[in-house]
Amino acid sequence: MTVAAVPNTTVIVTNLQSGEVVANETLAASQRSIGLDDLKPGLYRINGTLEGYTSDEKTFKVVPGKPGRVDLNLVPKRYDLTINLNADSGQVMFRQGNEAPQMMMKFQNKRAVLSGLYAGQYNLEIVPDDSAFERQQGISVNVPAENNKLVTLDYNLSTKEFSSAQTSTGDWELPTGWRFATSGAITAGERGVALPRASDVRHYKDFQLVTDVRMLNGVAVSFVLRAVDAQNYYLIQLTGAKADDPYVLRGFIVQGGQARPFPSKYPISQLASTLKSGKDFNLRLTVKGRRIDVTVTDSETAESLPLGSLEDPAQTFSKGAVGVAVRDSEKFVVGSFNICVNCPSS
Repeated sequence: MTVAAVPNTTVIVTNLQSGEVVANETLAASQRSIGLDDLKPGLYRINGTLEGYTSDEKTFKVVPGKPGRVDLNLVPKRYDLTINLNADSGQVMFRQGNEAPQMMMKFQNKRAVLSGLYAGQYNLEIVPDDSAFERQQGISVNVPAENNKLVTLDYNLSTKEFSSAQTSTGDWELPTGWRFATSGAITAGERGVALPRASDVRHYKDFQLVTDVRMLNGVAVSFVLRAVDAQNYYLIQLTGAKADDPYVLRGFIVQGGQARPFPSKYPISQLASTLKSGKDFNLRLTVKGRRIDVTVTDSETAESLPLGSLEDPAQTFSKGAVGVAVRDSEKFVVGSFNICVNCPSS
């Protein structure tokens, strides 16, 4: 008699008349059947078991001179894995081991149930919808030993007001050649990005930046929004008479130090007198979701002028630090630099 089953199955064959166990064998990892010879005629019970599979049992009658075959149908068991989270909604990315294709399931109400999983080790990645929560990867779960997993995501969202006047040089990551005054003013010179150091002001999501600025060489003023670090951020520029593209409001999405422009830009030649070198003006950047609204106020006339709205459809950066940058050869002074989250209406 030949007994076929999945590899690693333990096969027990019992003579039902005598009660004798005539075979108790485990298939090798590469083996799919075993052969049994010299069986006495009669009725036999063939039982197959394997961890992680439903067992199967068949009855077979051995007849003299007539070879027979028994196929045991062991089906992999399926399990449910419940994941409890502290974020309301998002996605769970998961795969079995490192080779299997990655799958995705959305979660709601701080809970996800992954159904119909085979036994084994699973690797999870949690991608929350709320960017205040940090995505987490490299989560290992052993199914079915763990059928209920608690995942607590780190929550980082800056909500405090920030003023450069209340900081010192040591509170900033300043490029070489930049100057910081005791008043909080920053003079931007060489290429680079200046960001506050403190972790509690590195995770702004929706906010408003109000700053007083003075161009020094007529090229541009440049600000960094939602910066992950000095290589990944939104860059917003108002250009002057000596820029490569004079008198425009434009934005760039900088990833890995490589910049690509926002889909739209706005002419601002009406601000030629306001953007003269050596003249102060007030700049307000309001960031909400995918949109950045830009308004300028002339320090002499007190006239406020909305310049336009820059929008990143992909919302590449959902939160981050706010800072100052030099992209090209611009030189300028940032007098005051104030960030608020719950800002009074202007």
